[in-house]
Amino acid sequence: MAVAAKMAGLDCTPPSSSRILEIGCSSGHHLLHLAARWPDSRFTGIDLSTTAIRLARAAATAAGLENIDFHDIPLEDFDFADEQYDFLIAHGFYSWVPPDVKDSLMIRLASLLGETGIAAIGYNTLPGWALRRPVGEIIRQWMALPEALDTPPARLLEQLEKACPPDTHGTHLRALLHHMRTQGASTLLFDDLAECNTPCTFSDFVDHVQRSGLCYLGESDFTQNLPASLGDEALSALSPLASDPIGYQQALDVFSGRSHRVSLVCASGASIGPRLTTAASQEFAIRIEHQVRRDATGVSLRHSFRPGAHLSDPPAATLFEILAETAPRCLTMQDLMERLDHRLGPGTDLSDHLPALGDLLMDALRRGLVLARIEPVDFSATVPERPCLAPIRLYSVRHGRSLVDIYHTPLVFSDAEYKLLAAMDGTRSTTELERLSASFRSGPEFHQWLASLTRHGVFEEI
Repeated sequence: MAVAAKMAGLDCTPPSSSRILEIGCSSGHHLLHLAARWPDSRFTGIDLSTTAIRLARAAATAAGLENIDFHDIPLEDFDFADEQYDFLIAHGFYSWVPPDVKDSLMIRLASLLGETGIAAIGYNTLPGWALRRPVGEIIRQWMALPEALDTPPARLLEQLEKACPPDTHGTHLRALLHHMRTQGASTLLFDDLAECNTPCTFSDFVDHVQRSGLCYLGESDFTQNLPASLGDEALSALSPLASDPIGYQQALDVFSGRSHRVSLVCASGASIGPRLTTAASQEFAIRIEHQVRRDATGVSLRHSFRPGAHLSDPPAATLFEILAETAPRCLTMQDLMERLDHRLGPGTDLSDHLPALGDLLMDALRRGLVLARIEPVDFSATVPERPCLAPIRLYSVRHGRSLVDIYHTPLVFSDAEYKLLAAMDGTRSTTELERLSASFRSGPEFHQWLASLTRHGVFEEI
């Protein structure tokens, strides 16, 4: 959020010393990990579910988190006591509530956001969602039949895949059904099968934002301002529409089939400067998380779902090699350039290459080939002798809750892996843990898995 806001020209408060509110926080799985990471920030979560809030409070107490509080109360009834927030999250809220609650959210946002405050609002979009909604209605009707009461929704979706015709429409529908079936039971029930789920067009969302005294900044992940599914040729064909930013984004939704957005908004009176320049991006810390391969002609960047790049210029190729060597940790731009200068040696004047390297990094940021953060994240990439999960992570795995890495990316584990993770409290050596894993993982596989966990920054130093 913070990087995207700065890219859009809003100088927001550093997340490590801010006030953060989540509306519709459920059992707190987002906020709890953030509160553990940023002890100098203050967190508040509200949700209608008394059960979810009770679970969130129990987790906070067990993890010793004193900078977070939870409330089971409707948004419109909560007394904020003129409080203003630097960051506000409403991820699973806007599309899943009736129109009057949507209006209440927007009215509240206008008063809750400080001068540099930003809100991230998640919602389902049209036309990408147009086919998902009727499919969800079919599944709900089917689940209500007596003979289908005990049938998992995923099984019904698998059955529907067999009904798809062998034409273009059938191919598209089959891919949609497969995605719905494999996205996970909790997401399927909350999203596709929710009784209240009202998608909207991006332009209608922005209209609601503006009518409420707010301003649209961009997407919370700024690489999503240009959808990954659209290549350079498609973006070039649509570029004449870019003079109207809102209309351009709506066109991108139509041609990409995008079905969900998480958009950033701020108060209409916020001081928004020009969009970030190459020079201003020097304040970011950056990292890469994909493969870098060198051959006789330079370095190739391979990304899992975006077009990669090939760099033949020696300073540029060396720069990305340094990022790959230090991954998954972040490097400040100053640290990166110092390492590059040292690697190139006295025979190369780095100052001659800085403008081109700056433009290259800015383009890589926009394309998602490089990931940026407001503040550097540093941690040991060495497997600890006695692996110890941080308290909130240990509580999470012992209670079957979701786990995220140091960059707040969700991690997926099997039941057997969860049991092994629950034993990582710093009292057992890697040898002891390897013996515990022997029933489902060989020795080399265990050490590879442990090294992967370490690269995700889930362990704390003891």
